[in-house]
Amino acid sequence: MEDWMENEEEMSMSDIFGLIQEYESALSEDRSLLLDEDSYERIIQFYQDNREFKRAISVADAAIGHYPFSPAFFILKAEVLAEQSSFEYALEMLNVAQILDATEISIYLIRGDIYLWTSEHKMALEQLDIAIDHAVEPEDFSDIYLLKASVFEDLEQYLEVIDALELAVKALPGNPEAMNRLWFATEIAETFERSEIFHIKQTNLFPYDYLAWFNLGHALYYQKKYDKAIEAFEFVIAIDEKYEPAHLFLGDVYFEMENYKKAQEAYFDAIQSVKPYKESFYKLAECFERQSDYQKARYYLRKATNIDAEYDEAYFKIGETYMAEENFSQAITSFERALKVNVDDTAYLSSLGDAHLLNDDPTSAIPYFQRAIELEPHNMAHYVHLGSAFYELNESEIAYDTFEMACKLFADSADVRFVYAVYLLQDAQRKRGLEVLEEGLQLNVNDAKLIFEMDKSLNDDLDIARLFAAYDVL
Repeated sequence: MEDWMENEEEMSMSDIFGLIQEYESALSEDRSLLLDEDSYERIIQFYQDNREFKRAISVADAAIGHYPFSPAFFILKAEVLAEQSSFEYALEMLNVAQILDATEISIYLIRGDIYLWTSEHKMALEQLDIAIDHAVEPEDFSDIYLLKASVFEDLEQYLEVIDALELAVKALPGNPEAMNRLWFATEIAETFERSEIFHIKQTNLFPYDYLAWFNLGHALYYQKKYDKAIEAFEFVIAIDEKYEPAHLFLGDVYFEMENYKKAQEAYFDAIQSVKPYKESFYKLAECFERQSDYQKARYYLRKATNIDAEYDEAYFKIGETYMAEENFSQAITSFERALKVNVDDTAYLSSLGDAHLLNDDPTSAIPYFQRAIELEPHNMAHYVHLGSAFYELNESEIAYDTFEMACKLFADSADVRFVYAVYLLQDAQRKRGLEVLEEGLQLNVNDAKLIFEMDKSLNDDLDIARLFAAYDVL
């Protein structure tokens, strides 16, 4: 039976190519060729699909010449013109088609598309409302609501997007485009409870609709209803075991539950279900990283970079695993690779600076912290790192200037003052060090013991003990 169907499909394609060849031969020999309407439509659509727009319009004109009262060719020509952004001429063709048959909903869908492209959203919605009045088939209603969703998406009105997509799903249950866009819109609007309610109804009505189960699992996952989310994703996999997103989300649920073994299994299944994506290997690597198996983490991260040689997040994560092992020179190499791909990423710059600093090379660290400050001047951590680098380089005055600047810029930050105070106290700047420490205590006592992590000897400092007692530091 399957072989017969394949042969039928091959014959169909053969017929199309034969038709195209016949048409082009007649054209080259400058002889007229009268075809039936269906043949003209197939030729126009063939050229349109292959983006040979001039030929598509030429065939449409020929068809209109032979069948001047058929709205189909005016609609097809309008569609081709619209794809070339010839909107005014396309609208003229649609006006003619409407005179010939005002019930043809394609007229209003193409008009709606054109008005969406030209940001005339009100007019687009008006056309789609007319289309609804003429729609009969479930597919027609679904197409109309999908386009409505696109209009609202363009307006960033995501609640209206969800309204339209839900109507598209109700009109044609299981519509893949509507279902996929629905979970994406839900994520943007964060309407997870609404999504849960809607998709419970869908799964009750259509228990084998794996996309409805997936969307339900997605909504439950973001509400941290992890046990129910697992059940939903397992239903998806039972219906279609090759649906990779379900394996990935199932892994994400277990990952959030810190069940890394189960997460690994799910990510492995995702890799085996279809052609593996780089994200699948990345997520798998994260599981091993969380279990401190850095070697295996790097193995899967490198598999991800084999798929995408410009996957900067994977190179960065490789660097982080080396940092965890205190292999700072290898970390530097990996961070540099990530930065080469994404030159202005402040996380990469800051991490490179840290790696150089920990590798006893503050001179190399400084330019990375300076560049991070240029790109992200409102991030206090960059100033702290830069000041620390200058201090390690024995450039105390520049380090102090950096910390003084940070104290002014981040007037409400206690942490920057605690770090600064430690350096002052270590550098025998006792009076100023105690002043800065007290400034920090006045702002927030919670992180005050940070100073003992930086310098354990400060535990024995009586002046600090008195200050801590005065501010009730526990």
